[in-house]
Amino acid sequence: MAQGHAYRRCAHEAEFRAALAAVTSLQFRAEFSNSVDTGSLDNARLSLYTVALPAPRAVCSGEQVQIIAELTSGAENGPYTLRWRKDGAPMDAIANPSVVTLLLDLGAAAVGDAGRYDLLITSACGEHATAAAQLMVDPADVGVPGGVPGHDGTRDNNDFVVFIDAFFGQRVEADVGSQGGQLGSDDAFDNNDFVVFIDQFFTEC
Repeated sequence: MAQGHAYRRCAHEAEFRAALAAVTSLQFRAEFSNSVDTGSLDNARLSLYTVALPAPRAVCSGEQVQIIAELTSGAENGPYTLRWRKDGAPMDAIANPSVVTLLLDLGAAAVGDAGRYDLLITSACGEHATAAAQLMVDPADVGVPGGVPGHDGTRDNNDFVVFIDAFFGQRVEADVGSQGGQLGSDDAFDNNDFVVFIDQFFTEC
């Protein structure tokens, strides 16, 4: 390094995200101006929430299901309200009061409960949506007699017929596996989907 000159290494995005991961709130001062006026924010506070959600999960029809969100940081920045969403749409708190708590109780799982669930946290600082937790219900029960898409509570050759057709048609019901043969959708159709489908097919309910 030449004397009298200071050099600073540029931070990479991963380093920036890692630094933010430990932050629960930010306090800052800012000034905004245009050709007419100037305004300022003094000691404004931006609250951040960190929420842990479960990994993708497959259950059988009729199985009792709860999805638990753990607020690991940011609780001190309240007050706040909670609302669970399914596939991006707010859930009905009248039909299911647990929708506004950290523990979402779905009761006995039905095929229609399959989807992605996230938690919307609303405070004076705005809204924060968590990542989504994926729930699959009978992911290997996708065919009925005649090789037609549907659910009949049994696992047989009809399920294989429908799965293979869905796989090559790139339909969502065949997107059941992610990298490493792990359960979960990844918007890709590859050998991971076959690995997970076969595993689920031979997993008894």
